[in-house]
Amino acid sequence: MTYVKNASGTSRWSRPSTGESSWLEYWEKHTGKKATRCGATDCHSTSTLVGGHVQKVFGGNE
Repeated sequence: MTYVKNASGTSRWSRPSTGESSWLEYWEKHTGKKATRCGATDCHSTSTLVGGHVQKVFGGNE
């Protein structure tokens, strides 16, 4: 299992410089997957998804 945490200081990047309108759209484009639900514990939302900047707890910044 990979553990992640919120990445500090990333709010200055409001959107990707590669043309996508949001970081969630960027993730979908680059993974080939569609964000369909909230992945947080006890979250059952399927609408109004926004995503978040995270980094590995044990590892690098990738």
